Amino acid sequence: MGLCYSRNTSSVKDDEIPVEQPSQTPRLASIPQSPVPSEVNSYASSPFQSPLPAGVAPSPARTPGRKFKWPFPPPSPAKPIMAALRRRRGAPPRPRDEPIPEDSEDVDGVGGERLDKNFGFGKNMEGKYEMGKEVGRGHFGHTCWAKAKKGKMKGQTVAVKIISKAKMTSALSIEDVRREVKLLKALSGHKHMVKFYDVYEDNDNVYVVMELCEGGELLDRILARGGKYPEVDAKRILVQILSATAFFHLQGVVHRDLKPENFLFTSRNEDAVLKVIDFGLSDFIRYDQRLNDVVGSAYYVAPEVLHRSYSTEADMWSIGVISYILLCGSRPFYGRTESAIFRCVLRANPNFEDMPWPSISPTGKDFVKRLLNKDHRKRMTAAQALAHPWLRDENPGLLLDFSVYKLVRSYIRASPFRRSALKALAKAIPDEELVFLKAQFMLLDPKDGGLSLNNFTTALTRYATDAMMESKLPDILNTMQPLVQKKLDFEEFCAAGVSVYQLEALEEWEQIATSAFEHFEQEGNRVISVQELAGILFSSLPTKLPPRSDPLSPKKLSCSSPFTASLSVSSIGRLTNSRRKLSEVKSMSTEKALVVCGSGKAEAVEAALKKTGDCEWTSPVLLFGFVGSGSGADASIGVNYGTLANNLPPPRQVAEFLLHSTVINRIRLFNADPQILQAFAHTGVAVTVTISNDQIPHLTNLSFAQRWISDHIQPHFPSTNIIRILVGNEVISTANHLLIRNLVPAMQSLHTALVSASLHRRIQISTPHSLGILSHTTPPSSARFRQGYDTHVLKPLLSFLRTIASPFVVNPYPFFGYSPETLDFALFRTNPGLFDQDTKLHYTNMFDAQLDSVYSAMERLGFSDVAIVVGEIGWPSKGDKDQIGVDVATAAEFNRKVMDRVNSGTGTPLMPNRTFETYIFALFNENLKPGPVSERNFGLFRSDLIPVYDIGILRPTVRASDPPENNRRSPVGGSSGKRWCVTKSGAETEALQRNIDYVCGLGLDCEPIIEGGPCFLPNTVEAHSAYAMNLFYQTMGRHEFDCDFDKTGEITSIDPSYGDCQYQAEFV
Repeated sequence: MGLCYSRNTSSVKDDEIPVEQPSQTPRLASIPQSPVPSEVNSYASSPFQSPLPAGVAPSPARTPGRKFKWPFPPPSPAKPIMAALRRRRGAPPRPRDEPIPEDSEDVDGVGGERLDKNFGFGKNMEGKYEMGKEVGRGHFGHTCWAKAKKGKMKGQTVAVKIISKAKMTSALSIEDVRREVKLLKALSGHKHMVKFYDVYEDNDNVYVVMELCEGGELLDRILARGGKYPEVDAKRILVQILSATAFFHLQGVVHRDLKPENFLFTSRNEDAVLKVIDFGLSDFIRYDQRLNDVVGSAYYVAPEVLHRSYSTEADMWSIGVISYILLCGSRPFYGRTESAIFRCVLRANPNFEDMPWPSISPTGKDFVKRLLNKDHRKRMTAAQALAHPWLRDENPGLLLDFSVYKLVRSYIRASPFRRSALKALAKAIPDEELVFLKAQFMLLDPKDGGLSLNNFTTALTRYATDAMMESKLPDILNTMQPLVQKKLDFEEFCAAGVSVYQLEALEEWEQIATSAFEHFEQEGNRVISVQELAGILFSSLPTKLPPRSDPLSPKKLSCSSPFTASLSVSSIGRLTNSRRKLSEVKSMSTEKALVVCGSGKAEAVEAALKKTGDCEWTSPVLLFGFVGSGSGADASIGVNYGTLANNLPPPRQVAEFLLHSTVINRIRLFNADPQILQAFAHTGVAVTVTISNDQIPHLTNLSFAQRWISDHIQPHFPSTNIIRILVGNEVISTANHLLIRNLVPAMQSLHTALVSASLHRRIQISTPHSLGILSHTTPPSSARFRQGYDTHVLKPLLSFLRTIASPFVVNPYPFFGYSPETLDFALFRTNPGLFDQDTKLHYTNMFDAQLDSVYSAMERLGFSDVAIVVGEIGWPSKGDKDQIGVDVATAAEFNRKVMDRVNSGTGTPLMPNRTFETYIFALFNENLKPGPVSERNFGLFRSDLIPVYDIGILRPTVRASDPPENNRRSPVGGSSGKRWCVTKSGAETEALQRNIDYVCGLGLDCEPIIEGGPCFLPNTVEAHSAYAMNLFYQTMGRHEFDCDFDKTGEITSIDPSYGDCQYQAEFV
């Protein structure tokens, strides 16, 4: 049963428009079972060279043995290579004694246990349907014609997708089938979605009964028309594609494989209805979630998919590719290999100059360009695309757009400044662009001309399906509670629903921004006065500004050159030259507004930035940006929570402290301590747990792995947000043959246990490595993994990580790689840097060089697409006597700069524009750690929760308030009623030098920071500037605005004094 008549499938010629099929890659190894040794702590000698110097012991669950010389980096373009089949097949191998082979066959499960392939579907497929010939074939199954024998559908022809159970070689592939059936059932009913009728199974196959579409694929129609469509026909096709896409996006479903082959016509008629099919790679996605597994078809994959961070916008890119093909008959991105296609997608721009594009209408060309924008934030949604002027004549039925919910949510939680800025921009939007917002406003069914929370709730409920419930999209309503008391009229709805990113993609952006500028500029002199801005934004502001002794304080914001002006309640009008593009200025702290003035022309801006003094601009551009949080760590920054101490506070107190007093929302544990996991329940903090090295051999047994998940994870998940399990710690550095040999099998077995518990989509598996896994490191492009470990351990490991979409975790420590000569290189200070002759890239800091070294080594093995996570990085605040570069100020400097570097999004020379999930080592100073003094002093906090120093992770309310009563005894932890002015994290060195020159030029006592003075060391601009800025702040009366210093200063209650260097402070 289940077989149907096959047909001959014709191959597509090279000059047609075929989609290159993903190449098959070897599956993960299956290895015969070997008994688990009883002596799990037995350190057998390794057949490979140890990555650590002789006499250096491996470090278990503690700061790793970091013996790595400073020169390290590597190169390579982003070559994300992974297609659908690669990630969905293969089962974890069993432990073995011999080296891990690179190629082998899949096995059915792990440890000899068979997978449960019983889905609980109906069993009588043969009795209800008569099977016919094969009508289609895909990656995961084939489709046959069939006719119903009885029941309501008797005599009706249908399509039956047959999925062989023999191909379900892992629990993951079984889960994929369940999800596809669930999706088809939930989405069935929309005009352009293929209808789902029923699902059956027998011992050999799963049978999905669907609507039979006899008109063939969209690809066949394109080829039959000579490779392209006339505009009028292309519009009719795209309206149908967008209608279906807008529907399933509203349900929280991302298709991930939209291409002409996955659209079928219901009949051979020219006006036949088009339907979307094949949800085998589709997934549910929450409104605040981004996916990271690379799936889809090479020619249609979006750039952000290759960067492993994407949402529904990836489908819109695929539709953009389809649009391009429909209109011009060729692909926008081409390559002979998959990796070449990916490079083209990432680096090349579509050609809109050659024929037939000059003959395509301007609106048609604009439509395609707005879908193929590499910045996913500027891309149109499906609902927006339906409202585009090019499609308006087709009278497309508009659908509610969930992106409006996210924008409104952001608007009602924003500052008064941002809301005022958005209102100004909304008033300047052209009428054509308002069509979409008008339609969305009406779809929300306003009452008495306004929208309340009830309108948003009712509208979402109207469109809800089981898919929407699975994606948990209605949860966003819980974050929109201010609308219970407030209504949005149409004008304010436009302000809330406008996307600044999408406005920037419009050709009219400069005119829109200029018009918004004029909303604030009321005197007609092309200059915004502080009083004008304050009158609009802060009605409670005094009209008379407080007197300032600072000569930089202006009365008006004039367009003398492109600048940013910082405006706050206490400090208004301080000017700061900026080299940011106008459209990139996006973040300010809670009470601050941002005004940018300039010509809007890149060339003019560059010229003006080279000038000093005044110049005049007659076409100002106003741009507003605001982020509600003040200074602090980004979501990419976490902290390692080590417990090798006898004086640490209880876990619940630690959890409450991190949650309420810091902005840290990620922690990494070196165990799976149930008390800690329970303490972090319902906090939302993302938790990574670690399994100790001695458990690795046992984990190769599936039953043991399942028990471990059952005992340590399931009692706490999902109340505790466990996101990742790390198997061991720096296992390769132990040089233990037993542990190294069983590392990958243990990880695979643990992943299978997660799949069995249906936790594999929520919890990742990985293992951290020291940089001792590298051999050649200088120049960065020459970096490679140590011989022996590369092919036998790291290649299978990286292949497995790619398959399950998990990151490669490394522990780079510049602290263990610097010398006195390279200290500035390690600390991100001004230094000659490191030049890579092979790539012609220049490295200005050791952190970038280390990460690029790892990347180069991965690239040599063909795994440059696997994401990198920084598992540990830090700098001690105390070391052995006379140890250079080890003190509180240097530790604070290093960790602040790491945080700034990671959060900047600039990436590294070889990995540009990337943000790395990074965990600072460590949360506490741990007094029981062995080794030198520095090992016990990596902590950001002492055991009594008093900061050793602040790197910007304390919440502003904590930073500005008195420390707890029981914490006042510390000379560095804070003194009741005292305040200091210090440099803000991320401040530019040039600006800090100007601060020193200004303060010391006033005649204030700067002797302590002159050579020989108590505050001369560390001899850095940052440290000297902090002393000078505090001196000015204390001398001038400790007003908040006296610590502004062009936005480079901030007030703290934590005493920055150290050693003999005492910072002046008085009670306030």
